Amino acid sequence: MPRKLTQEEYCNKFYKKNPKDFEVIGEYVNTDTEIMIRHTVCGNEYLRKPEKLLSRGASCPKCNPYAKIRRTQDEFEKD
Repeated sequence: MPRKLTQEEYCNKFYKKNPKDFEVIGEYVNTDTEIMIRHTVCGNEYLRKPEKLLSRGASCPKCNPYAKIRRTQDEFEKD
């Protein structure tokens, strides 16, 4: 069984996979506990599982054109 990564080890791996535009702002616990990420371009902060960020890379749900758009009824009616 592999040993658990430290915060510093996880951040080093994260920044190798995602060299720019993203910042880890949460505390790494383990691969199954979501961690807070900030997209430095738009400032959006969101939670993602650490293992997915290392395997798939980071992608901002607000800026990604392929992300599902979720709006309230009022937001929908304004558009």
